[in-house]
Amino acid sequence: MVDVLLKKFLFFLLFIAVLFNAKAQQLTYSQDFYTTQQIASFINRSNIPVFSSVKPVFKSDLSRSNITDSLLNHHGKDKKYLQKHKASWFYRKFRREDFIDFKQDNFHLQINPLFLLEYKKQENDARNFFINTRGIEFKADLGKRFSFYSSFYENQARFPDFISDYVLTNRVVPGQGAAKYDAHQPNDFDYSRAEAYISAQITDNFHIQFGHSKQFIGEGYRSLILSDNSFNYPFFKMTYDLGQFRYTVLWAQYQLFQGAYYSYHYRKYASTNALSWLPAAGFEIALFESITWQGNSPDKPNSFNMNFFNPLLLCRTVQYGLKDEKNILLGINLRKKISRFEQFYAQFALDELKTNNSGKNKYAFQLGIKSFDIFRALLYRQQLFVLAEYNQAQPYTYAHEELLSSYSNYNQPLAHPAGSGFSEITGILDYRFRDLFVNIKYTRLINSLDTLNANFGSNIFLSDTGTGGDVIGQGIKNTTQNLSISFGLTINPVTNFKIYAEVWKRSVENSLQVSDELYFSLGIKTDINNYYFDF
Repeated sequence: MVDVLLKKFLFFLLFIAVLFNAKAQQLTYSQDFYTTQQIASFINRSNIPVFSSVKPVFKSDLSRSNITDSLLNHHGKDKKYLQKHKASWFYRKFRREDFIDFKQDNFHLQINPLFLLEYKKQENDARNFFINTRGIEFKADLGKRFSFYSSFYENQARFPDFISDYVLTNRVVPGQGAAKYDAHQPNDFDYSRAEAYISAQITDNFHIQFGHSKQFIGEGYRSLILSDNSFNYPFFKMTYDLGQFRYTVLWAQYQLFQGAYYSYHYRKYASTNALSWLPAAGFEIALFESITWQGNSPDKPNSFNMNFFNPLLLCRTVQYGLKDEKNILLGINLRKKISRFEQFYAQFALDELKTNNSGKNKYAFQLGIKSFDIFRALLYRQQLFVLAEYNQAQPYTYAHEELLSSYSNYNQPLAHPAGSGFSEITGILDYRFRDLFVNIKYTRLINSLDTLNANFGSNIFLSDTGTGGDVIGQGIKNTTQNLSISFGLTINPVTNFKIYAEVWKRSVENSLQVSDELYFSLGIKTDINNYYFDF
């Protein structure tokens, strides 16, 4: 029933959109971490306020601050070189432009090949690991009213053991959908992923977008409210601006399946309302309310409630409370400009509070600081980005007594890849000189491993009624560290096409095992998505 209602509502809004003269360039920028932080750097330096709590960010929002593709991709700095080599079609397409760029009247279409070809070796292991991804993307502005995006990826991969174990347990490749595999070759997987959305600016203040993709809330490497960790999902998003405020309504459909991929897919629906306040450039605070509703299923028919469509912030929290069978999550996101090059950011997510010695204190928080350029733009075409971030989630946060109501999609957490019951420190250093880059990333995660008969609160796919307390690392304390150093050359900034090499050390320590793994990788890729393997 809800699917039919959503479709009718989408067609209704599209009809309205045709009646108005909407602005062009309603596409969003890619969500890869480097592009996101590059955009954040320009926003932080701008004197014009730009809303950025909910990502991906619309190009039309950034254009108000004169932040354009040309600026982000250094086209202005390459203008003289391009003029000198204007006859070189190969150079322009290979190094600075979309592969196909077609314009006629008010129609603009761009098409690019997408790929990831990676070869990986593990120290003291004779096996060869690889990722072979081929894809294509379409970007289009349809007149002055609409923008459209679509991409498709086909993948084959042989993963190291710890990733393969994750895929076999959860039936999905992290962030990339369900995996098919041969029982005789359990490390080899075949999987695909599609993404598409349509955007329309109904009026100067009202924007709609719907499709099959991901969202991200926050300013850091992780998000404890909503991240791009899980697989793509159907969504519908509306934003309305009124002076210093932006109101966002996000409706999404999540899925959960057990056993094989072809088992029954349980549907659940999430409604997120958000109010952002942007009183001045460099300062934004946003309040979020998200509620997960169980959809119709063979064992729970007609469980969906029309209150799902209620767009009023905090209304469902007052109506149902935090302990209802519908999983409600409240969140606050903050960013504060320290200087033109530095920014502080924070998040707080509240899942449940203990009352009268019943229930659990279920919450998570994030603190972070970053410098977009230690060199403070004094060195020509050089940049040194530094980030320090701390994340913590109390045991059983995001979990629920009903498995289907857990804060998850496609068998993966919607917030942090580690689920719950963890503390983590993250450090990132990214140096750029023209098109050369060096990236160093370190994470240290402490969480709990369950025993046969005990749930200590790190696995959000188990009931939140576990017998453990609220101490991180209770049960079997587990410490995971990841240190990666990658370096390479960005060939084309439009698709973030790069050649790279990486050294990655991963260590795990608990009472059951102590392991150190060292990996060496070489590859080429169009890096426009985030995939999280540092868990």
